[in-house]
Amino acid sequence: MSGKSFLRSNWNIWLVVIGSAGFLFFLYAYPSEYPDSAASYRVSSQEAGEIANRYLNDIGYTSLGEEASKRFYRDNGISTQLQHQMGRRTFNRHYESRIINTLPVMYWTVQQDNIKDLIIRGSASEVNWDVNIGVRVDAGGRIVRFSTDKPDSLAHIFNPGIFDETPVGPVYNDAGLQGLTPDQITTRLRFDLRQHDDLPDSGTDSWHTNDTLATGHTLNSDHLLQLADFHIGKTGWDPGLFRVDTMRTISGRSNTQARVRYVSVEPVLDHTIRLTLDLSVTGQLLNLNYAVNPLNPREKSGGEELWSGLSGIGYVITGIIAIIVFFRRFTLRLIDSKSALPDTLLGAFILSSVVMVSAFNDVTNFGVADFKVIVGMLIGTFFMAALGGVLFFILASTSVSISYGVMPEKIRSLNLARSGYLFNTPVGIAILQGLFASGIILGLYALYLSAFPHDVYYYENSNPFETYFLFGQTMSNLVSAILIAIYTTYSLYLILGAMVYGEKHRLVLFLVTTIVVWALAFPLNPGLANPWLSIISAAVTGAVVAIIYLRYDALTVVASLFFAGLIIPTYTIFLTHPPHWITEFFLSTIIIAVWIVIGIVGIRSLKSGDELPGFVPAYIYEHANRQRIERELEIARQVQLSFLPERTPYFASLDMAANCRAASEVGGDYYDFIRLDEHRMAVVIGDVSGKGIQAAFYMTLVKGFIQSLSRVTHEPALFMSKLNFLFCKNVNKGTFVSLIFGVIDTQNHTFTFARAGHNPIIYSTVSNGKPVLLNTTGLAIGMVSDSRFEENIEVQTINLKLQDTLVLYTDGYSEAMDPSKNLYGEDKLMAVIHKHNTARASELLDAINRDVNKFAGFADQHDDMTMLVIRYTGHITAESDTALQETLQEAR
Repeated sequence: MSGKSFLRSNWNIWLVVIGSAGFLFFLYAYPSEYPDSAASYRVSSQEAGEIANRYLNDIGYTSLGEEASKRFYRDNGISTQLQHQMGRRTFNRHYESRIINTLPVMYWTVQQDNIKDLIIRGSASEVNWDVNIGVRVDAGGRIVRFSTDKPDSLAHIFNPGIFDETPVGPVYNDAGLQGLTPDQITTRLRFDLRQHDDLPDSGTDSWHTNDTLATGHTLNSDHLLQLADFHIGKTGWDPGLFRVDTMRTISGRSNTQARVRYVSVEPVLDHTIRLTLDLSVTGQLLNLNYAVNPLNPREKSGGEELWSGLSGIGYVITGIIAIIVFFRRFTLRLIDSKSALPDTLLGAFILSSVVMVSAFNDVTNFGVADFKVIVGMLIGTFFMAALGGVLFFILASTSVSISYGVMPEKIRSLNLARSGYLFNTPVGIAILQGLFASGIILGLYALYLSAFPHDVYYYENSNPFETYFLFGQTMSNLVSAILIAIYTTYSLYLILGAMVYGEKHRLVLFLVTTIVVWALAFPLNPGLANPWLSIISAAVTGAVVAIIYLRYDALTVVASLFFAGLIIPTYTIFLTHPPHWITEFFLSTIIIAVWIVIGIVGIRSLKSGDELPGFVPAYIYEHANRQRIERELEIARQVQLSFLPERTPYFASLDMAANCRAASEVGGDYYDFIRLDEHRMAVVIGDVSGKGIQAAFYMTLVKGFIQSLSRVTHEPALFMSKLNFLFCKNVNKGTFVSLIFGVIDTQNHTFTFARAGHNPIIYSTVSNGKPVLLNTTGLAIGMVSDSRFEENIEVQTINLKLQDTLVLYTDGYSEAMDPSKNLYGEDKLMAVIHKHNTARASELLDAINRDVNKFAGFADQHDDMTMLVIRYTGHITAESDTALQETLQEAR
């Protein structure tokens, strides 16, 4: 499709219209439906820190340092319950006017760890402990919580300024505590709450005797309530909303610490609020906590519990399938590693970015950047980069391997983009199609929220924004969008979808499978708490994306999921104004705009993509090469077999058997029987160096030389010399032949032979018993071309007796290997020959083959195994007689 014809397609026209409508509906409906969009971040992270420090100063503590962390959280429990009571749309509408000023649905946590020097206002005391201090500031700027991990340490701090601001001051003055150390003061003051038994649970858990109380000064329940009211007044809680619920001293603290619990007088938005304050006898606030409990708590249904466990399982299913298919196709050599390199690098970048964003976020929040943190970040980055690279390599290589054979047209533009060719018409069209397709997805996203305004929105975590450093949120959103787009498209459509679609084009099965898995994976779908609404809405979106894939291609789906996955959080940034929101919003918008520009430029380029290098997976070429090699090996095998004797010939006084067992690779083994006259027969066995076509060709050449020379001379040394001369003259240096040429003379009962670098002959006699090796000297044919060959050749003649046996073989027998790579060897071969020294030639050959097979087991043998067994009988055997009759029959 050319750029000019983009809008001439009816499908594209409808895509633009529906996609644009989806965009507009999303922009209009989303703000009123998504709960977080109602949050007004009128307190920035800096302001939250300032509010926390003012509060700490007010209650006698020093300010936190610049390194104090500031994180924004959402109380999912309160938010979910309020949505359930009011309806999500009502919750959003009343958030600013009612909720934000009454319940801490969203809040900042300002915390500093390992504080060593904590100076108390109005006191000369210094706290030199590693103390962790945390202050919670809600979205309205109210202090709602104070906590420390070492209350016992702070309980020994005495701050007279607090007593000066409360009615408890006279107790301090009457006790004469001026000038005493904090430890001395805490030994003179105690809580005595016994006079308020009318309060529920009022009293103490650890009482001293009256004598102990008489020696010091006590703070009664009125004093404790005055201190508690003083500290509540410093927070954002309205004291008028609460009544005292219980008071008690804290067990194990010698009446120096007490706990006061308040409960709201009236329900607040159908919730009961409980405040708990821990105070020391010196007036210090040790902890301030709250609990918000609904009057009618919402309980999850069984379906919700089941759905929360199954949500996202689609990703697990597709991931497992991708891994299994990858290893299966890898063993079949159907994986293109080279084409997956860009995806591998992208995966390494994406997952390593997750670690980097988290590390930078921790440094930004906690101000920790020591050596251990840096090393941990580097190790984590390396590990995640390796994991991301492997994951994306598996997805990319497997998806190309399957889709190229089933739906190659679906990955054409994707392969162009993966190869770096972005500015062309196919890629440009796919990007713009993906843009408008994302409008449909976004429209459905907002439609689900609008159609079910009373359903509770299910939050996946309690942190609306995961990063607080500049560009961190954009980086996090970008990584998430890429991961969803790539993983979903590759695993669901290009692997699983292509597998079920298959060569039989099973369209219905493709749609059912992808829709079901999409519903279980749950990407880009609002988290409605009702499981059936979630499944149905996810299935509808999955069906739309499947149709987009079938009508267009994989790159269109990648682009649509990428745009949708980035636009949703970008628009949320615009609505909610988190930290650095202007910069984050515009950076995300620029990223989206850049890809739109790439699409427009690609379409206007009018490059069809045909002029660019075509993509063919490397394994296609490798498969073709393997087929060619297999054909060549088969040709070589046929050539080798055609030049070997079809059967062992008949020759009087000799019992002979021979075989040539083909190995997994074609070699150059050769043997022959050449009748010289009625009393003499030449025997030849050889092995050409190398494998395959070349070895088979040289074997053919050697046979021609031998057939010709056998008509010229029968003397082994001269025969070998002439053969070496011809071979060296016609064959390049580097190829050689090991060979034995011998002549059996049945009239003179002799065997005369020469050996040119070949395995020795095994000679066995019945009378001597143990076989011996006839190991004469001689250089291989083609090894040298000068006089050294004649000088080293040795001829040996042995006198044959009845039942003597000659065994000629190639190194395929002696060098046969078992699964542990152990060699069979000549010793085992001679042992078998000795054991069967009275057997006929064919029986001995069978015995040797059985023993070698038993030794080798299932191990592959990479060399041909050729053997000749010649037994001197002096008379015609039954087998020889049969061979003679067959020879005579053919002659007739």
